[in-house]
Amino acid sequence: MADILVTENIVGAAMDQLRSDFDVAFEPTAWQDSQKLLSLVGKIRGIIVRNQTQVTTPLIAAAPNLEIIGRAGAGLDNIDTTEATGAGVVVTYTPRENSLSVAELTIGLMISLARNIPATVADTRQ
Repeated sequence: MADILVTENIVGAAMDQLRSDFDVAFEPTAWQDSQKLLSLVGKIRGIIVRNQTQVTTPLIAAAPNLEIIGRAGAGLDNIDTTEATGAGVVVTYTPRENSLSVAELTIGLMISLARNIPATVADTRQ
């Protein structure tokens, strides 16, 4: 059984490194089926989620070896942090991980508005 369960589509160099250092179960659609998710957490020591996976009290209870919950992104609203803390599970997240992408998108949208692109597109379509 894997040490770490990844329940959403998280890819890249960091995941490649994680796979080389640990036994990782990559189940990118597990978040869609709570029963499947419960069946996968029995012996894992860590779980990595994004924003779709709901890390609930039953999920934490079904993972007696769980040591850490990692949230790839900002916010912990999909993780029962009270239950995790009570079970001695460390909860961590990456609040600044996508800040560069958000800043780039913001600048791009500002330029789009400054150049009147949305109105031009709508006019062209008409």
